[in-house]
Amino acid sequence: VYTRGPLFNLLYYCSTFYLILIFIAVIGFRRRVQHNQFVTIFWLCIALAVTLYLQFIWPRYLLTGVTLTGAVLTMFFTLQNPEIMLDLNSGVFNYMAMMAFLNDQLTENKPLWLVAVDVGGIRQINNSFGVEVGNRLFTQVGAFFNELEGGVRSFRMYGSRFLIVANSESVYNRVIFCVERRFERPWTAGQAYTTLSCTIRHFGQPDFFKSADEVVSLLDNAYSDTDRDGWGTKKQIDASLLHVTQRRNNVENAIRDVLASGKGLELYYQPLYNIKECRYECVEALLRMRHPTLGVVSPAEFIPIAERSGLILRIDEYVIREVGAFLRRNSPELIPEVVLDLSAMEF
Repeated sequence: VYTRGPLFNLLYYCSTFYLILIFIAVIGFRRRVQHNQFVTIFWLCIALAVTLYLQFIWPRYLLTGVTLTGAVLTMFFTLQNPEIMLDLNSGVFNYMAMMAFLNDQLTENKPLWLVAVDVGGIRQINNSFGVEVGNRLFTQVGAFFNELEGGVRSFRMYGSRFLIVANSESVYNRVIFCVERRFERPWTAGQAYTTLSCTIRHFGQPDFFKSADEVVSLLDNAYSDTDRDGWGTKKQIDASLLHVTQRRNNVENAIRDVLASGKGLELYYQPLYNIKECRYECVEALLRMRHPTLGVVSPAEFIPIAERSGLILRIDEYVIREVGAFLRRNSPELIPEVVLDLSAMEF
């Protein structure tokens, strides 16, 4: 049995003090901690606090040892298990690890040089030699990215797209050179050799980004025009693309706002006059958008964005509904018909 000495309760005071410090730290730095890490640490603090209280009441039972053992096991699977940060197909770090790494680097104001590589030809390998051969080839590609020297970090974003983050301009230039040279040589696919293409988009302004989401958004838009620029090409992207990206995101959010509120989309009716017959044949419905923040947005800008985001169908529904109401308000003699435009997605 335990015999309590005069300083026995000091153990509980110290433990409680450190638990409070941990709890304050995890709450204060919540934005820098991943969600699963925050939840794990939060509930471990609660569990340890309850255990300490029970241990204080019944000191003969070693409850804290059991709880600490469970805590260590839980932390291994949720906080320290390296497999949750790895992409099992390629062997490089996965998307979750990429976002955590980028946020940490940007929070600490560390410079970032980015090289994105989209690998082409894997799908053809899967169709020709089978998925197993394609997976082995994908593992070879990941191993190559992991072997790049100079302290770089390699991540698989999604699909066949990878991101390589360098910490200096010299390493950044060397990575681009090494990637280009390697993809000029064949890769082993089963008993045969094959070539793969790589579409490179690189960004050399290290102090530009404020969040990991900006990095992902920039790279997504850098590849959005690949069909025009061509696959298997190399292109340097700059900050102007991010401004275009931000404008697209702002316009898309504005479209969602006006659709949700029902205010901001306006129809103007332009008469079409028949010169030979000297009469108005019909009117054409012209859609305009006015947003409290962005002001008037041209249809030439918001229609393509609405089509790309899938919001155009809701806009077409709005136009059809409003035109119907307009026709009901006016007599057929005054407005015989209304011409309106619909997106090709409607068909």
